[in-house]
Amino acid sequence: MGEQAFTDLLEHHIDTRFIERVPGADPVTSVLTITSDGERYIAFDDDALASTPLPSTPTIDDALSVAKVLLVDAPTAPPGSLEVVQRARAAGIPVVLDAERDPTESVLALIAEADHLVIPVTFGRDITGRAQPADVIDGLWRDARTAVVLTDGPRGSFAAESPTEIVHVPAFDTPVIDTTGCGDAFHGAYAVALSRSEDLTSRTTFASAAAAIIAARKPGQPRTPTTDEIDQLLGDASSSNQRR
Repeated sequence: MGEQAFTDLLEHHIDTRFIERVPGADPVTSVLTITSDGERYIAFDDDALASTPLPSTPTIDDALSVAKVLLVDAPTAPPGSLEVVQRARAAGIPVVLDAERDPTESVLALIAEADHLVIPVTFGRDITGRAQPADVIDGLWRDARTAVVLTDGPRGSFAAESPTEIVHVPAFDTPVIDTTGCGDAFHGAYAVALSRSEDLTSRTTFASAAAAIIAARKPGQPRTPTTDEIDQLLGDASSSNQRR
């Protein structure tokens, strides 16, 4: 499975020079149940994560020397990830954090350190004890924070660069067939837009479009939205708004 994942990255023209292969560090395996409304339930075996270390220090040094953005998945981040995040922040590299479950001590430490926190509103409610998106953002805000984005499925996203100025980005009006991978697509697209220095509304909209494309695909179809597909959806939505 690790070889298949590596080949898939190559086929999608992903730079793999910073990947180090480690015996036993295989991909997480999952069984998904997709409901009629497009939601999914996941049973997974993540034992392989216990054998997945950080890359070597020279590889991390090389990666950070060229990185425009660091994207971290908090629940699967190996030990030592906090120090890498701190190094990135010290070097002026924005850190986008994906966290949605398991608020362990290590996850909460990453949440406190990241400057771009992008999480589901439900998880934000869990860790702040607050209900309204504005109150959740206020509870998550830190002096070192640059942006907080709360995703809320068909209700869109709430994005802020300060706890007092919140932008609501509506979800795209596309079919919802299978939501598997929507969160990953959102975070990846947000990081791409951030690397292009797009403003908060633009990068959140770009990310929402990526997630919408994934949600409209049938189970088993490729879950890797392309820039052309995202731009097409953004263009269609803009034309529709102009006609109104």
